[in-house]
Amino acid sequence: MKLDNAYVVKWGGLKDTIRKLSKQKVIDTTRVEQIVSLLQSSNIDSAETRKEHVEEIHRKKESIASGVCPRCGGKLVVRNGKRGKFMGCSNYPKCRYTCEIGNNT
Repeated sequence: MKLDNAYVVKWGGLKDTIRKLSKQKVIDTTRVEQIVSLLQSSNIDSAETRKEHVEEIHRKKESIASGVCPRCGGKLVVRNGKRGKFMGCSNYPKCRYTCEIGNNT
């Protein structure tokens, strides 16, 4: 998929960006504010959740480095594909986890 235009929108500028990009009025201002409120309330961001997120990333990297699938706990094995070798879960097709060899994500 090719994107010609992409926007990075900060939470404070969400309503203004929606208004700026709207070509025609489809929903009223009240509904836009309800949608913005819903999106902002869904974004739970705290120091604790960020710390948990970083810890989860480290656990995943350690799991991959030790040859264990981070999704299901199966064994990671080297597989051959049309683009070369990669690591894949031994529980395929039930678990479809894959990663590049040497890539810890």
